[in-house]
Amino acid sequence: MGATRLDLRGHGAEDRSVIDLLRNAVAAVLRFFAPRALIAAENLLLHHQLIVRRRSSPRPRLRQLDRWLSA
Repeated sequence: MGATRLDLRGHGAEDRSVIDLLRNAVAAVLRFFAPRALIAAENLLLHHQLIVRRRSSPRPRLRQLDRWLSA
């Protein structure tokens, strides 16, 4: 008996959406167990994005630090 492989070629959008759902579920579980340092770094980046967004000009000019943190 050979090993069975999951062949997704030619399947409809329903199959792809189920795969996307499973991928997102796994990502959520992994994120739940993420190290605190990773979560703190993400929070720092999101906070910095809010600071950039709140600048007074209609389209905020990005500084070098902004570009570096976003990378």
